[in-house]
Amino acid sequence: MVDVRLVFGDRRVPCHRVVLAGTCEYFKRMFLTKMNEQSSEEVTIKEISSMSGVLVVDYLYSRTVNITVDNAQGLLEASSMLLLDELKHKVEEFLVRQIEAQSCVSLLNLARLFELKALIEASLKFLTDNLDKAFDEIEMKELQEEDLVHVLKNHASQRVCFCALQKWVRCTGGDTDQFMALLQHVDLSRCSKQFILTNVLSKELLNCALFCTKNREWRILPSITIGRYLHSSIYHKGHLYIVGGRVSETSCSDSVESLDIESLQWRQLPPLPVHVYLCLMVSVSDRLFVLGGAASKQSSSRTVYEYSASQSSWRCCAPIPGDCHLASATSFHDQVFVIGGYDKSCMVYEPRVDCWGMLQRPQRRHSLGVTLEWNGKIIVLGGEGDDSIEEYCPQTNQW
Repeated sequence: MVDVRLVFGDRRVPCHRVVLAGTCEYFKRMFLTKMNEQSSEEVTIKEISSMSGVLVVDYLYSRTVNITVDNAQGLLEASSMLLLDELKHKVEEFLVRQIEAQSCVSLLNLARLFELKALIEASLKFLTDNLDKAFDEIEMKELQEEDLVHVLKNHASQRVCFCALQKWVRCTGGDTDQFMALLQHVDLSRCSKQFILTNVLSKELLNCALFCTKNREWRILPSITIGRYLHSSIYHKGHLYIVGGRVSETSCSDSVESLDIESLQWRQLPPLPVHVYLCLMVSVSDRLFVLGGAASKQSSSRTVYEYSASQSSWRCCAPIPGDCHLASATSFHDQVFVIGGYDKSCMVYEPRVDCWGMLQRPQRRHSLGVTLEWNGKIIVLGGEGDDSIEEYCPQTNQW
């Protein structure tokens, strides 16, 4: 015989106290203790919606429930309030099966709200494993910082991690300090030089930072005076030099700044005589040279300038004899070697006599590759779409 009605919103559901008390700890405590509802003909539960209330009552009588995407959260709220752990577990199992790119973040947040351990683990695993495949579909704005850190620490691609971090900071309205703090969890040393140039250095959020290889930690430095990207930099005689770069899609800069590493003070230096980005910078016998670069997407520069710190001025040197667009440079035995690029260049500059020489070309372009001296040889590594490594012997002019 019906002896109580449960009221959920505008719905009144007839029930039996003995059934409710026997299947639900919440109602057991209500009806077997001296609460006001013990003898009431109607019990109003404002916290549970009419749809969820009806489903819960059906579940208490039949121990079955039809869980859908639309009613899952309501059932979670009801089962949490009514201490229905078994129903809560059924909903959790259902939601684990619903995880996909567009829902994983919202499900993760829901799981944290209701302390659903299995759903938390499954959502984090999906997010970590599929970050690159579902990057554009994931709701970054809703992702909590602690969950972002988990993904950054566990996803395989550091390139994808950087892009995810950048997107998250932008979506959540974060600032540079927050970006730099979270950047600790991205290992940029595992990213290609091309990616660093075109995706890291071109982002406004990344102002200026120092990486300590000993402690493997980033240290935030004072921001540069003029915002730019695709600029060039070099450490020379206790100073970090920043030269040229783009200030917009159509405008290049001639600005030159130096940071005193001891005092951490920036100083504006005389501008470069040309406006360029992606220029080459090399230090040879305490002399600093800036070579080439791009004036626009259609034209490259062959100019060479030497900076005099004592006179705080630039001196024009002999121009580069060949195309060096997207090439790389290094110093070797007091000479400057410019290698690679679209024209597969290999040229040597002799600062003492201010003249250039043409050398045997490498087999690959190595555009935006890395050139360095190692064991008396010059090594060129990788480049745009290139994973090859070539070795050059200056003594024999052979690759």
